Amino acid sequence: MKKTLLACVLIGAASVSFGQRSVGNARMMEPVNADGLRATDTIYSAVFDDEFTELAVYGVTDAGGYILGNNVYGDKAKAQSFLLDAPTIIEEMLFWFGEKSNVSGSTFQCRIYAMDGPGVTLSDPNYQYAPGTVLADIAVNVADADTGSMLTLTAVPLDAPLWTGIEFAAGIDISSMGAGDSIALVSSTDGIVEIGEQCWEKWSDDDWYTLPAAGWGGGTFDVDAWIMVVIDNSTIGIDEIGSMNNMRMSFLNGNISNGSVDLAYDVVESGLMALMVLDTKGQIVHEQAFGNQAAGRYTHTFSTEGWAAGQYYVTLRNNGQPLTKKMVVR
Repeated sequence: MKKTLLACVLIGAASVSFGQRSVGNARMMEPVNADGLRATDTIYSAVFDDEFTELAVYGVTDAGGYILGNNVYGDKAKAQSFLLDAPTIIEEMLFWFGEKSNVSGSTFQCRIYAMDGPGVTLSDPNYQYAPGTVLADIAVNVADADTGSMLTLTAVPLDAPLWTGIEFAAGIDISSMGAGDSIALVSSTDGIVEIGEQCWEKWSDDDWYTLPAAGWGGGTFDVDAWIMVVIDNSTIGIDEIGSMNNMRMSFLNGNISNGSVDLAYDVVESGLMALMVLDTKGQIVHEQAFGNQAAGRYTHTFSTEGWAAGQYYVTLRNNGQPLTKKMVVR
């Protein structure tokens, strides 16, 4: 078992300086522009939380490895949980890896977990809704994990669409990586609004802990990993009862856009809302910050003029939590 950590993390814009250092390529955000858009060479932070957060890759103080990757403590897995109150179909996992080392050419596992296992949170040492049963398990070569100083997607399609009717988590298992190989996820520098402890790690003794419960930052390090799952367009639509991460979303003019996309979405619980559309390489082709929105139904139309034909990922975020579907431009 890994010992409880006493190290802290460096929060980029915070006024308090902690002992944990940020390693790798820090993702520093520029403020939102007056029109609600970001500069073209930076990532607008509202897609994660609000304009005060940043993105970074965090390392372990005076040791080695990464908090959201493999490290000297022998952590086996990292995962981000998703809130779900209705059945859905998962088609794909999307990861942003900020750092990697590929010496021995090994693999790691990308997994979907049911939230049906025991775990530890700050308030409950016997929490019963931690990552548990493995629902999907895809091997990925370290060499195939894309990294970059800007948003870079590593898309991991499932072998078959996965139906799940309960809350789940998506993450990486790094326990079988070879010597000298490493991988690290990009994360926010603070947790999402209101909902904390959504990011988990699996210790060397197979116990699951939220990052604060694991002792990172003396229990203050509550960040979210840049992990998204792509769900089937026929699920979690605006006319359904259920929701994912307190949202529902539908394409009003179908999955194939012809010059513009008419998007409708339901905000189930009020929060900071933002939209981000990515191509398959991770380039942001459209985004919009909506600010705080009350519960209710909203619409948004955006143009696809000049876009290359192909597949795109449309992601809504409510207080940092994502809901992602695919869209095809012809």
